[in-house]
Parts: sequence; structure tokens; C-alpha cells
Amino acid sequence: MLAAVDVGLWYCDLPFDELQWDRTVKEHFWLAPDARVTIDTFYERLHVDDRERTREAIERSIATHAPYDIEYRTVAPIDSPRAGEVRWLRAIGNTFYDDADRPIRFDGVTVDVTAQKHAAEALRDAEQRLREEAHLVETLHRIGAGLAIEFDVDRIVQTVTDESTRLTGAQFGAFFYNVLNEKGESYMLYTISGVPRDHFSKFPMPRNTHVFDPTFKGLGTVRSDDITKDPRYGQNPPYHGKPKGHLPVVSYLAVPVKSHDGTVIGGLFYGHAEPGMFSERHERLVEGIAGWAALAMDNARLFAAQRRARAEAEDARAEAEQANRAKSDFLAAMSHDLRTPLNAIGGYAQLVELGVHGPVTDQQREALSRLRRAQEHLLTLINDILNFAQIEAGKLSLVIGDVDVATLLEELQTFIEPQAAARGLTFRCEHGPAAAVHADRERAAQVVLNLLTNAVKFTEPGGAVRVLWRADGDAVRISVADTGRGISADRLESIFDPFVQAAAKVSERTQGVGLGLAISRDLARAMGGDLTVDSEVGVGSTFTLTLPRAAL
Repeated sequence: MLAAVDVGLWYCDLPFDELQWDRTVKEHFWLAPDARVTIDTFYERLHVDDRERTREAIERSIATHAPYDIEYRTVAPIDSPRAGEVRWLRAIGNTFYDDADRPIRFDGVTVDVTAQKHAAEALRDAEQRLREEAHLVETLHRIGAGLAIEFDVDRIVQTVTDESTRLTGAQFGAFFYNVLNEKGESYMLYTISGVPRDHFSKFPMPRNTHVFDPTFKGLGTVRSDDITKDPRYGQNPPYHGKPKGHLPVVSYLAVPVKSHDGTVIGGLFYGHAEPGMFSERHERLVEGIAGWAALAMDNARLFAAQRRARAEAEDARAEAEQANRAKSDFLAAMSHDLRTPLNAIGGYAQLVELGVHGPVTDQQREALSRLRRAQEHLLTLINDILNFAQIEAGKLSLVIGDVDVATLLEELQTFIEPQAAARGLTFRCEHGPAAAVHADRERAAQVVLNLLTNAVKFTEPGGAVRVLWRADGDAVRISVADTGRGISADRLESIFDPFVQAAAKVSERTQGVGLGLAISRDLARAMGGDLTVDSEVGVGSTFTLTLPRAAL
């Protein structure tokens, strides 16, 4: 019975000489069933880092009458087919004493807890990966949102240099303008991150040498585990490499920053004293950020040009739109890259929760649940960004057909009613005669669900949310009304702008990235309809989705 659950029995008379172990304990210690076991055998099979603390635990238990309970590792011997393999065991035992209180016997059990240890380690790894991905999402969102509204070139370049240096783990990062002197010799340092600027002030600017050609000629990214071994390095006088006293650079990453017209504005450079510090992922991230930086710098120049010459406003607007499309392409690409590891984290967490890798404790199960909720929240944010990027890039795919409105809303009602009840809200669904719309069923449901979710989110307990629809000529109007806080008149139009929250103050409970309404209106218009709002502060809001009517 005990062997079936991998529990082994052991005992020995004191003082320690020969130890009596059953077959399971011997398996735990990588011993043959007929092996003779001594106290020396026991310590020899323990991991070297666990021997002393185990010895102390045994001596303390015998000396103080305290229960013996410890976890340690055993290691397969070098002559074993599984040499070096490690098992985690939990040992529990007690000491028995004679009438004179002398210890005479030491008995107990061992349990193989390797699977639980691996599950805990997998959980920690998954949590760490989730934290890293969350940090990356937040950083990219912060960079993108900041650059989208920044028109000062100095701040743009410093922000990009600082943020990208942190993301790559470089010891220092720098941006050099692609500007040569009259002899065509040197580039100009513009920003530095990771070290004080005076570390570079005593050195001349980098010269027009072969190692910089790919960057400043816009030929592509250079990533090297050891730039000093690159054949282009050290070929030019007078330094044949770095000037004496220069910061050590072994790992090297350089990315050209190119304007929308192909002009090389400059280059982002990153260095580290250790080899092999920059990965392909770092390369992709910096290339994307360099594109953002170029677009932001282009936008800043366009903004300045608008102030100087209003006559060029239309051209500037066209270039800004092109920049936004390029930004959306990058957002879409990065969202796909981020969704893949997040989906993997969610899937692996579910496998661990199901016990695939061994038993899971209640505490671990709660941690896994929190992990999956956080992963689902991040995935929702990324999906919003991806939807927005697809719409802006003109890559939205719609499957248009006839959709019965009553059926659609009944399906959504089963989802939203529990949320409304949990918030203490009254929910009603009212409608007139049967009606159908000519639309993409999935996208229409997405829009209505977003409106319902917002209504529940921004309505205080005791309030009401209702949905109603009616046919109106060639259109069907689906309205979601709430008794929430309402929206001021000066914000009614701006709430459909990207990254704008419906509420002036957003609590942690209602936090988001401010893309839901922007995406919803764009989807409505893509299906030949529209999304509008009527609202009064302190009374509530009514959002109306209008879609083309279809014949029943």
C-alpha cells in the first residue's frame, strides 16, 4: 500500500550502525533492493549541499525529542545509468527512548516530493515570465503612448535612448546623429543613457569607419557577441579600435534610425563589457522602437513646419497618417509576438493546475488562478491593441451576413446579467418587432458587448442598465442605456478617440487602455453603420449602434 503512493519506511537502532530500509526507501536513494545500508551510505547519497543540515536535524531531533521533518536531495551515483539525477525527498520521523530516557531507536518514512518541487519551480518560472512580459507590454505601451503625443525632438530621442537601453540590458546606450564634419570624418553624439555624459566628453566623436557603415548608411542592424572579433573592427587609424580609456565594449548592437523617406537620421548604439549579452529579441525590439523614434521625430519636425508654414499643413497631415499606419503595423507585429508567450504561459499554468506535473496544493492552485487572471487581463489589452492596429492599417477582415438581433442579444444577455447582478444593478432587455441586420456577427457582438460592459462598469450599485432595439427604415438601432455618472458635453466626441477613457477619473476597477469605444465605432462604420452617444452628467448615457437592416 505505501509503495503504491511512493512512501518508504525506515528504522534503525541507536547508536547508528546498519539502517533498515524497505525497497521504496532504497529506490529513493538509488540503491538495489538487496543493498546493505549504513549511516555512511545515507550521507554519501545525499546532495553535498544537504548533508550538514540533515546531520544537524537528526542530532537535534534525538537530543531534544523534537519531531524529525526535513526535505533533502539524493543524487544518483556516477556508475548509475541515471548518474547525477536528483530526487527531492521529505523525511519524517521520531526518536524512541528507554525508561532512562536514552535514545534507542530512530524510525520514520520518506516521501518522494520531486514532482511537487518541479511543479513549484514551474509555477515560479511562469510567474517570472509573466512579470517580464507584463513589464515589456507596459514599457512598449508607455513608449508608444508617449511618442504619439511628444513633439519635442530632444525629449523623443532621450526617451527612446533611455527606455531601449533598459529593455536591452545594455550597460550604456547612445544616439548619434548622421552628421559628418567638412572632412567627412565624425558623427555627433546626441544622447547617452546608462553612464554620465562626461564619460564620452573627453573622447573625440566616432569616426567614419567601416564598423559604422551598416548603421549610418542604413544597410541594416549589426548585432555582435564580441565586436572586437568583427573583421571591420580596428581597421582605421589613429586608434585602430577604441581610444584609450574608452568604456569597454564587447557585446554590440547598432540599429539605424531612418526617416519615412529612407534618410538615415542617425543610429542607436548599445554596448556591454561582457560577450553575448544581446539576443535576436533585443534586436527586433530595438528595430521597432527605432522605427517609432524615426516616426516621432518626423512628426515633431512636421509639427514645427506647420507652425512655420500653414500652407504646408495638408502635406504634413498626409505624412503623419503614413507614420501612424507604420506605427500600427509595428503594434500589430509586436502584439502577435506578445500573445504567443502569454498564451503559452496560460496553457502551461492550466497544465500545472490540472496536476499534469504532479500534485498541486491549495495554495499553489490559488497562485495559479491569480496567474491566469493576470495573463487573461494582459491578453485582453494586447487584443485591443491588435484590433486597433488592424483597423488603422486597413487590414480588418469582415464576414458580412444576416444576423438576427434578438438571438444575438439573448446570447449576450446570459453573459452580462451575472455581471450586472454582482454590481447590484437592474438589467432589462426590451425590443420591438423581430429584426435582422446585415453585419459581421462576431464584430457586431463585440461592439454591443463592449457597450454593455462599459454600462455595468460605470454605473453605481442600485442603478439600471437596459438594452433595446428598433427598426428604423433601412436601419436597425441597438441602444444601451445606463443610469451611470454620465459624460460632460465637452467630452462626448473625444471619448471615441484612441487611448481616451470614458470617465474623467478611472479607478483601478475600471482601468483599461482606452481603446474599446474607438474600436467599436470603427467596427460599426466598417459594417456600414455608426456608433453615437447621448449623455447627461448625473443622469446617465445612451450609446446607439446603427447597422444596415436585413430582410427577415
